[in-house]
Amino acid sequence: MPDPRGRAPEPQVGSNPRPPHNQSSGPSLRLKVEAVRVEARARGPDSGSGSARGGYREPHEGRTEAMGTVHDVAARILDRAGPMSTMKLQKLVYYSQAWHLAWEGVPLFGEPIEAWANGPVVYELFTRHRGRFQVAPPWVHGSAAELTNAERNTVDLVVEDYGRLSGRELSLLAHSERPWREAREGLGPTDRSREEISQESLAEFYAALDASDEATPVVEVVFTDTTD
Repeated sequence: MPDPRGRAPEPQVGSNPRPPHNQSSGPSLRLKVEAVRVEARARGPDSGSGSARGGYREPHEGRTEAMGTVHDVAARILDRAGPMSTMKLQKLVYYSQAWHLAWEGVPLFGEPIEAWANGPVVYELFTRHRGRFQVAPPWVHGSAAELTNAERNTVDLVVEDYGRLSGRELSLLAHSERPWREAREGLGPTDRSREEISQESLAEFYAALDASDEATPVVEVVFTDTTD
């Protein structure tokens, strides 16, 4: 997976958020980004408070642990979206984990997510695409059939809303949000790190984002002049 260098143009963020997530919203659901944090990226990774506060949901009844693996989630993403860059796959896996933790209180997979310089990365997934720029279905290392209906629904919603963005754009979004930034605290922009982004920080941040009336739907975020 490429290691992006230098600065990229900033996203131009909309300002008309949709209602918060609820389980009955179905296909009309729109995932959110924190407008203040995305806009703050232009002032550098350490500027502003940008903390979304709030708790996360208790585990769904009868569910206490991840049911699938990161490869099962990757398989579902590729089945739904087709060929993509490895950077984009990593970021869609990240957002799938984050939103499932926020909504259901349990992870999609148990493999840790690390705060690399170019954004969140699941090392176990990286080992299977190391040296490749692009991947395509089928993902033979996992199976979407191992996921529950609720887990597949989360992944599908993430692909629907985040899938139009490039890997570079998804990386910029993750860079602007608190979980990755906190895990990278004290590090330079290109410093190597395998610091884990905790499930607790993901659940807390994205549940608060989901409930925020000031957050911006992902589908309204616009980037200019970025490449994958």
